[in-house]
Amino acid sequence: MIRLGCGLKQASHEVGRELTGTEATQVEKREEFQKILKEEKDRYYAGIATRPTRSKEVAIGILVDSIEKLHQQGDYDKAAAAIEKLGKLLGWFTDSASVSVFAGLTAKEIEDQKKKILEKLADPRPSAPEPNAN
Repeated sequence: MIRLGCGLKQASHEVGRELTGTEATQVEKREEFQKILKEEKDRYYAGIATRPTRSKEVAIGILVDSIEKLHQQGDYDKAAAAIEKLGKLLGWFTDSASVSVFAGLTAKEIEDQKKKILEKLADPRPSAPEPNAN
């Protein structure tokens, strides 16, 4: 059921043990069945998470395959949104808002410059420009 993503009635059909809709509903409502189903889901997802072949490349491949399927189905908006997410994941786009104007400066250097600016703002007299330290 978990691997196929189907309900109990469909799963019973897949294994050749047909259940009626009523029988399947009765079994699905049982507390014991719900407990077992939850444990099996946990086991299934843990297996996926710890699979040795799981890698970033596999995840990207799955995403690309999904994008192609969306495109083939005519879900162009969803495909475009997924392509944008893929591009961000792969670093194709840069966020100009994240450019640091303080790159390469230490916290002390930033604090020193901040003090100089505050001193200049507090002193209304015009001052001569400081000589370039370079």
